Amino acid sequence: MKKNLGELVSSEKKEAFLQQVGHEARGFLENEKWLNRPLQENSAKYEQQIVEYLIPYGVERLLAFASDHSGDLLNRLEIAALIESQIATFSLHEMEQIVISISGKELKMITYLGGILGGVIGIVQGILALWI
Repeated sequence: MKKNLGELVSSEKKEAFLQQVGHEARGFLENEKWLNRPLQENSAKYEQQIVEYLIPYGVERLLAFASDHSGDLLNRLEIAALIESQIATFSLHEMEQIVISISGKELKMITYLGGILGGVIGIVQGILALWI
């Protein structure tokens, strides 16, 4: 690090060294032009490989990671504790309203189903009574 460049490169290799430095500088400047172009322009020639290989591989790895670590993620989120704490903040009146609204909808559907079922059974019994 403390030596001069002339001490590191012999006079015989100086010309080759300068050519190599020039070549590397031109390559770097070409890369700078490449970096300043839009990504779509740079990746156009690789589009087919990206669509056929890279994207499916990335999705597959992401799904594999999610399936492998979903249990840990759910444990860290502590969803049961979160729900329990949210429910604990409800007042008694709010809880009653939630239960009544849910059960009201379910009971209404049971009533409709019972009416339909009763109607069908009544029609079948009426038809059977005519034949007997």
